[in-house]
Amino acid sequence: MSELVVKQPFLDCQVGQVNFYNYEEMLEQATHLAELIRTVEVDEESIKGTKKLLAEVNKRVDALEAERIRIKKELLEPYMAFEAKIKTITGVVKESDNELRGKVRALEELEREEKRKVIENIFHKRLDKYPRLFFLTPSHFINPSHLNKTTVLNKVETAMAQFFEQVSREFEMLLEQDGDLKHYADTLDFIGSMPKKVEPMVDTPKNEWVAISVPESELPQVHLFLKMNRIPYKQN
Repeated sequence: MSELVVKQPFLDCQVGQVNFYNYEEMLEQATHLAELIRTVEVDEESIKGTKKLLAEVNKRVDALEAERIRIKKELLEPYMAFEAKIKTITGVVKESDNELRGKVRALEELEREEKRKVIENIFHKRLDKYPRLFFLTPSHFINPSHLNKTTVLNKVETAMAQFFEQVSREFEMLLEQDGDLKHYADTLDFIGSMPKKVEPMVDTPKNEWVAISVPESELPQVHLFLKMNRIPYKQN
């Protein structure tokens, strides 16, 4: 059987009834007693009798409360037994339900990770076309929505192309304007990487220049490295 069948009627409930035969009489007595208590004069002579009266009243009230609690317990016993049975049934179902939900979540997470690997592979292939953006990693681009099953891969690729174009434009602008390339590489914060007004470097005896020989084919990469790390250099 692959379903839980609830046949009607599947239970019978006989509502308990409590007959309080002398309720009206006791209520009248309680009302009369309350009025009497309100009119009692309390002084040194009557205080002993007053305390005795209060003790007697409280004794009667406690007896009524004890009876109420006893009746309540008796009335609730059938319900508590019924509740325990219902909880047993629902507990069995919920336990298996939780197991199945766990399997679904595990499968969905596996699918998300597989999709992440596909997107990362596409990212690295596209990165090869932008050698100056070597600092980019898939984590700069991928966000949780890209991994959703409802987000098709074509849409992700379109967003990725726009991402690379934007970063490339911003990087070129910072490169031309002597912006903080290192900060941009770390944060992709274009505004925060814009050049600030700085004092020009003066070539004084304190500045020591180190001459290095670099193959001509590697000059672009070396220039980029020096600019990103704001290392002053001269080219002869």
